[in-house]
Amino acid sequence: MAKSVESQLWHMGLGHANMDTILRLATKKLVRSLPDISFNKDTVCSECEKNKATKSAFKSKNAISTTRPLQLLYMDLFGPNRIASLGGKLYAFVIIDDFSRCTWVYFLTRKNDALSEFVTFCKKVQNKKGFMITRIRSDHGEEFENAEFKQFCEHTVICMNSPVLGLRNKMEL
Repeated sequence: MAKSVESQLWHMGLGHANMDTILRLATKKLVRSLPDISFNKDTVCSECEKNKATKSAFKSKNAISTTRPLQLLYMDLFGPNRIASLGGKLYAFVIIDDFSRCTWVYFLTRKNDALSEFVTFCKKVQNKKGFMITRIRSDHGEEFENAEFKQFCEHTVICMNSPVLGLRNKMEL
């Protein structure tokens, strides 16, 4: 029992490291004063169990809040990714239509390319679908909150939404 408690103390002391990792450290003698005790892989720490549990951050929407395509677009830009795409691009720009759930992904070399890619996207998709983009919503990442992006949205009459507060950066259309 004392060895089990000691192994748990080492597990917590090493930042809740995996038991396999602790066992490897012990066998290769990589940590000073790490005792040569058996670390039971089947033992689950209550803190690890609680922190690894997943839960939905938001309730799922059962009803569609829009009445036509391109009425509301969700956008996000992420990167740089550790591994570049086949074209050598490190950033990904994702656009999702709320009505149809149609998703577009564009790979970018730089974050600054998001505006030019969005301008091209707007022209292409509005011509193809026959509808105008009414609102866009993002996670308030700084990539969409700059003067050039706001100027484009004002010029094309696209309303930028705040996802958290539901406030409008521009008057309601």
